[in-house]
Amino acid sequence: MSGPAENGRVRSGLAILIGLVLVGALVVIGARPLALWLARPLVKSDPLRRVDAVAVFGAGVYDETTLAPESAYRLLYALQLVREGRASVLILVGGGHHNVRGSDAEAMARVARTLGIDPGSLLLDERPSSTAEQATSVAKLAGARGIRSVAVVTSPLKSYRTARALDRTGLDVVSAPGIVATRGRPIPLLVAEDHTARRLGLILEALYEYAVIAVYWWRGLI
Repeated sequence: MSGPAENGRVRSGLAILIGLVLVGALVVIGARPLALWLARPLVKSDPLRRVDAVAVFGAGVYDETTLAPESAYRLLYALQLVREGRASVLILVGGGHHNVRGSDAEAMARVARTLGIDPGSLLLDERPSSTAEQATSVAKLAGARGIRSVAVVTSPLKSYRTARALDRTGLDVVSAPGIVATRGRPIPLLVAEDHTARRLGLILEALYEYAVIAVYWWRGLI
């Protein structure tokens, strides 16, 4: 026959279990709207128009010929813009990384040439690595070539910070992250992996980006 102490432990265990289930349900139900609410202000997507050049900010490579997923996404969208006649010059920017052979810029150039882009339309800068360095580098390269307007292609969550960093250089900037944030419609950041783990990951990515924006603002980079 169970005593009061054992009954109390059972009730406590059930209360904890019910609490965990409720917390889990709140996470599952609330993660998606919270992720999209946090992400929306970070996405800056301008109307597309004709510009002097499209600039791609590299985001890593596996080796000299294989792009990391973010770099591949950015490059393919930039190539689409060039094919559509949005610009005749493609600026590829990105330095090397620890324990990786080659630079982002050269690896992207290899892929672009493989996909039929005229090598004469490519401008490479293999030195910068951070977004702030890339923005400064693009501005110097553009100034030397008489380029005044640039469509910048980066990841959606980094598009606001990237556009702000380029704006400070005096270039006429079009932010082109590849997706459009439309008021009243959910931002399309959870397309192929719309599950709880990805939603929580998007929340963490957005919070990290807000922290980086704060650092950039404090340092006068945006």
